[in-house]
Amino acid sequence: MKSPIIDKESFYNNVFTWYKIHGRKYLPWRLEETNIEQRAYKVYVSEIMLQQTQVQRVLEHFYFQFLEKFPNLKSLAYALEKDILIAWHGLGYYNRARNMHKTAQICLMQHNATLPQNLNALKALPGIGKYTAGAIYCFGFLKNTYFFDGNIKRLLCRLFALENPQEKELESLCAELSHRDSFTYHQSLLDIGALICTAKKPKCAICPLYSLCAGKNNPMLYPQKKKIPNHKTTLALGVIIVKDSVFLVQSQRKLYLGLYNFLEIPHPHSIHALIYQDHFKHKYTNYSLHINIYKAYFKNIYEIPQNLYKIITVQNAQLYQISSLHTLPFSTLASKAFHVLTHEI
Repeated sequence: MKSPIIDKESFYNNVFTWYKIHGRKYLPWRLEETNIEQRAYKVYVSEIMLQQTQVQRVLEHFYFQFLEKFPNLKSLAYALEKDILIAWHGLGYYNRARNMHKTAQICLMQHNATLPQNLNALKALPGIGKYTAGAIYCFGFLKNTYFFDGNIKRLLCRLFALENPQEKELESLCAELSHRDSFTYHQSLLDIGALICTAKKPKCAICPLYSLCAGKNNPMLYPQKKKIPNHKTTLALGVIIVKDSVFLVQSQRKLYLGLYNFLEIPHPHSIHALIYQDHFKHKYTNYSLHINIYKAYFKNIYEIPQNLYKIITVQNAQLYQISSLHTLPFSTLASKAFHVLTHEI
């Protein structure tokens, strides 16, 4: 790739000056930590959480609570997957939590219970891609490197008016624009991308890079987004209660692997024992679900009609004491259903 046509001195000066005044230096994973290995762990936790969740939500509900339960890689490695999934509840995309557990166990065996201070070794760990490895290496271990995430990619695409850049092209651009103060530089770009050069409503008028930006007149053209089809589906969940217990299914699907949910009822109107309760909407990835909730109560399992019992058997559902449900990791979908039926279970 040819060297970018930009006044680098102005670029760096504008970026660093803006960050000095407006940067989110208060974020806990950016604060100084005397133990470099512990710093890297905190950066790792924050980066995995922030992959699919907004900063404020992570701060308010997850980051500190997770660190309190799992203060280091060793505690995470020895933890039960069930307990990690419970701590992760509400963040969604549970494979992130499972990969963290696997990574912690690998680090325990191969890296003395610490994250490796090597980019290739970091990228070899489950759930850690190029960006996350770069972020841990840079923000955690305070090493110089270059990398980009969605925010930095969007900023660079607009800055150089790139509609559909290849990954190698972006990597080359990042290498060309890399700075010796890698920590501050990348935190600056991340914050400008997250706060100013946003995806939907970029604040071009107050952007520190406005005078240098080639895409400022049509920022929404850069980069071009791939259209992802949205699938709409109606799903019926059955809350089947037997005395003081309820039938639950432990999911085998990749997205919800190991998490608990109510039964899926293919044709709820064909089962007379089921009574419609309520409905709600739920979204994940590119699916929009309309959920209908049905409930049935029985004094013992022998009262369950045959067509419903067949569904219970096919889905390998098991009875769980209602009083102990708080100890199980539930899918977000099941949690919403619980919320709807707060006074019904």
